[in-house]
Amino acid sequence: MLVKRDIYNKLNSHLSKKEILIITGPRQSGKTTLMKELQKSLTVTGQKTVYLNLDIETDFRICASQQNLLDYISLEIGNNAKGYIFIDEIQIKSNAGSFLKGLYDMDLNLKFIVSGSGSVELKERVSEGLAGRSKLFSLSTLSLSEFLNFELNYKYEKKLTEYLQTFVDSSYLNKYMYLGGYPKVVLSETVSEKSDSLDSIFSSYIDKDLKQLLGVQNTDAILTLLTFLSVRIGKLVNYSEISKVANISFETLKQYLYYMEKTFMLSSIKPYFTNPESELTKNPIYYFNDLGMRNYIYNRISYYDEIISGSMLFQNLIFLLLSNQGNKPKINYWRTKDKAEVDFVVSIGSIITPVEVKYSDLTDTTVSRSFTSFINKYSPNVAIVVNKSFSAERKIGLTKVLFIPYYKLLDINFFDNLN
Repeated sequence: MLVKRDIYNKLNSHLSKKEILIITGPRQSGKTTLMKELQKSLTVTGQKTVYLNLDIETDFRICASQQNLLDYISLEIGNNAKGYIFIDEIQIKSNAGSFLKGLYDMDLNLKFIVSGSGSVELKERVSEGLAGRSKLFSLSTLSLSEFLNFELNYKYEKKLTEYLQTFVDSSYLNKYMYLGGYPKVVLSETVSEKSDSLDSIFSSYIDKDLKQLLGVQNTDAILTLLTFLSVRIGKLVNYSEISKVANISFETLKQYLYYMEKTFMLSSIKPYFTNPESELTKNPIYYFNDLGMRNYIYNRISYYDEIISGSMLFQNLIFLLLSNQGNKPKINYWRTKDKAEVDFVVSIGSIITPVEVKYSDLTDTTVSRSFTSFINKYSPNVAIVVNKSFSAERKIGLTKVLFIPYYKLLDINFFDNLN
């Protein structure tokens, strides 16, 4: 069965635009499948298309120069014909930005759709070099809602929240938290096959994204860093400590962490503060962009064990759900020198919403002293406590505190309706 991707309709709508369409994201997140689905939809309606994959040597040679490519396109679809040109793994081409810019500026009757894994070259240099000429779409591994819809055979595609509220069952949640959302992993049948798939994806990430594209040779240090971070989800990262653990310099550490963010392995959040004298302002917190990859690195791939790392993984999951909100809010954490802490502070414009995460089925509206401290200090309109199944509401001063099950955040417009 094909896994439906939420981004497909946006990509399909953009096919009518002149801009170059760029799809970026982690290796094996489903970019090639999406490209081929888009190509198929065009072919069915009689449109002319060309598909090239720069991982294939002959296709790479076709793109050796702009003229080479145009000659091939003319051969395939005719001279000056309207067509849609798909180029996969564009990051392999060292001068991809200038190559595409030149083609666009020729004002051809061609729509270019390109994709590639999240190399620094593709994410920054290519898109920056095409300012005003391109539209960038980021594809993650399967979101929780995409995963659930697939697992439920799309029977409750428009009613996921109602389903999860009616059938209080943690099995799907646990499965996603431990196996993650790489399409190849989700489509594999056994746990052993899923583990093998993650091993293959990780090896490809190391060899192609880090070694070949970014020139990182000290992959032992990378693995040490990732292993260290896999047990510190939601915890402050001390740069001095981690550089000693990995036996690398401070500057190399910062560079490697930067690379791992730009290649979509990790995301970091920084502290929220208005008073640097009393609040911590430097140390970041890192989260993994795919929970299955985190567990592979940590060497925990059996989703049947609900206890091991459950709280950390649930917090990481909530980070991913917050990041997937349609209004793309700014996400921070809050810590004070007195060790008061709040997991997330979600900012949309000037409106802030603290979010506390509890990996349990709450039964009452008790909140932590730290959470109350933040509310008293900043008086947000709304504060949120996310848990597994409990729904309730209370007031602290003028702040409305909502206790919500995690699946409420599947609504990507959740925060639009809060204030």
